Amino acid sequence: MITNQYIDEMASYSRWQNENIYQCCEAIGREERYRGIFFGSIHDTLDHVCVVNRSILMFLHGTLPDRNPPGKAVWVELERT
Repeated sequence: MITNQYIDEMASYSRWQNENIYQCCEAIGREERYRGIFFGSIHDTLDHVCVVNRSILMFLHGTLPDRNPPGKAVWVELERT
């Protein structure tokens, strides 16, 4: 059975892993993040991770997330903060 404690632990782990990934990407620079991979680039892959994480959090709080339109980067918003 999935408990609230388990969800909290997994969210904390995910946050820790995301921070590590973002630090690595910051170290390689913006230009290096744009490589031809599944989502087009490391940058766009991380944006996908942000969208999924945000959608899961909204769902857990009882709201349905809006569809994220193609080309609307969530990670850009996070980089500004």
